[in-house]
Amino acid sequence: MGTSGRQSTVSFRSLMWREWPIILLAVICLIIATPHFVAAEINESAPPTIQAPSDVEADFVVFGDSQGSFGYVWPVAPVFDNMLRLINEIDVPMAFHVGDFYVGESALAMDVEDQAEYFLNDMAELNITWWPVMGNHDAAGKGWEITKDIIFDTADTYYSFETADSHFTVLDGFMPGYEGRISERQMAWLENDLSENNKPHLFVFVHAPLYSLDDHLGSSMDRDIELRDRLANLLVENGVDVVFNGHEHSYASFGYRGLMQVTTGGSGGHLRGLADFDELEDECGYNIEEVTRYKTIKTLHYVCVKTTDEQIEITAYDLEGNIIDQFSVPA
Repeated sequence: MGTSGRQSTVSFRSLMWREWPIILLAVICLIIATPHFVAAEINESAPPTIQAPSDVEADFVVFGDSQGSFGYVWPVAPVFDNMLRLINEIDVPMAFHVGDFYVGESALAMDVEDQAEYFLNDMAELNITWWPVMGNHDAAGKGWEITKDIIFDTADTYYSFETADSHFTVLDGFMPGYEGRISERQMAWLENDLSENNKPHLFVFVHAPLYSLDDHLGSSMDRDIELRDRLANLLVENGVDVVFNGHEHSYASFGYRGLMQVTTGGSGGHLRGLADFDELEDECGYNIEEVTRYKTIKTLHYVCVKTTDEQIEITAYDLEGNIIDQFSVPA
């Protein structure tokens, strides 16, 4: 696919010139209503320390939820540029963005077409191939068709491809009429895709988690519990090694019922904490006896993945180059 080579057709400068009266009015109203908002966003773009860890090699990087807080000025979070520069310093051939590229359709946002071009201008800074996953912000309102046409080079918003030792499957959990679930057509495609895999490593990407760990409970891939369980069972039965998702603006590694789920929603969207371990049963309704791993931290981050013959090594870094989680999954 190679979307990293795409060039934007709309410059941010021309966009600002065309929209400046609306932008100015909106900013003034926002400053009056919430006096600390703008300062918080500006500070967000310049954390105290930004550095990549040294001597890191990975097969791919995963990150997500780069949407900004105010769609007329920051449809993409300012800090996202910094994250892309860090990833450029890593020895890695490709990346996955697990969705919520930008704010999406909103009364207080520029047109989705312009947001998509703004996002692609940012992504042009990334020196490697990257692969998109449809998020709920990207699909909101009329956004799904627009995002599909501008961001996705594939015929469908769900697709798969292979490297020498890995199979990658990308799902769309926010197709019109199927928000938070997989359509029967996509499910049939997925069953065939997974059954034909002969690679030793198998990864799946979807924007919303199958097992929500915060207030997205009931608005993730669990809107229909029966369909969620059917999807989860299909992934486990076909030996999926890891499912990567965003949607929840934090980091988590969650092993549950034979499935390893890694949540990486820390690319700039407003951070939120996830459930404590003792809340998994009381608040989320999960059987803690079936939990094999659970670690979470509320911070901006990205995830590096390296495969070997014996295992899959997963390391999550914050934007200061610190390891916030590291574990392996047997091959």
